[in-house]
Amino acid sequence: MTTDPLLASLLTALLGAGGLGSLGAVAGARWQRRRYQADARLVEAQALATEEETKDAHWERQVRILTGHIIEPLRAEVGGLRAEVRQLRAEVDVVRTRYWRAITHIRTLIAWAGALGHSSEELPPPPPEISADI
Repeated sequence: MTTDPLLASLLTALLGAGGLGSLGAVAGARWQRRRYQADARLVEAQALATEEETKDAHWERQVRILTGHIIEPLRAEVGGLRAEVRQLRAEVDVVRTRYWRAITHIRTLIAWAGALGHSSEELPPPPPEISADI
């Protein structure tokens, strides 16, 4: 079989050193590099996701600690203070009611003493704290 020297030269150039073989090697190297880059990006994304999950777990733990050691005791204390304020308001209402009943009674006694002919100078002076109310 005789071969055409031109065809042989072309086949040697294409298939031999430098031709399609090196083109295939270059394409394979590019593909391999892109694959490594994609793998590297995937690993980086997974590391970032793991880091975010770690941060989320950290903050969830911090919120639980904050809630358990600070917020819940404060809620209990506020609840106790609210109950105490309600009780103190009720006591103030009772004392205020007694005070004004006593003032009314003193006014009645002063009026009664005046009706019996006693002057206000004869009566003992009221304490200065309540004199404006009488």
